[in-house]
Amino acid sequence: MDADELIRREIIAFLTGNNAYEGWRIKIGNWPADRIGLELPGGSTPNGGPINAWTILEHMRICQHDIVEFIRDPAYTSPDYPEGYWPSVESSGDETVWRESYRLFTADMKDLVAMAQDPRVDLYAPLKHAPDYTILRELILVGNHNAYHIGQFGLLEELV
Repeated sequence: MDADELIRREIIAFLTGNNAYEGWRIKIGNWPADRIGLELPGGSTPNGGPINAWTILEHMRICQHDIVEFIRDPAYTSPDYPEGYWPSVESSGDETVWRESYRLFTADMKDLVAMAQDPRVDLYAPLKHAPDYTILRELILVGNHNAYHIGQFGLLEELV
């Protein structure tokens, strides 16, 4: 296995999890419907909303989608922070919106894994529209961000 194949394999493992922590498919995919809206005591999102399983998943979905579009579309504009990256305070999660957030999260993750798997995708080349960034950097960013929030799911399991 050459170095390129090795880094692609490791990035995919990082994105999908199940190494040092439960991956998103296990932690989020098996989340009980009756716990979607339970709030983390004392927590709030940067825009003042509650922190619960759905707001965390929706935030992960929005951020991950932002990165997918940033990589793909040179004309893409990221949302404003924080309001564009977190569900609105008026939003509330239920099983229907949970399933849709999870479906969209999964679709974007599939696209990111496909980028990592494709040997025609140069992981190291600067993005033409953002020369200080590479696809490898963006994939690592997604993995780090998702791991952090998967940890919050662990807290929700223990504290709520």
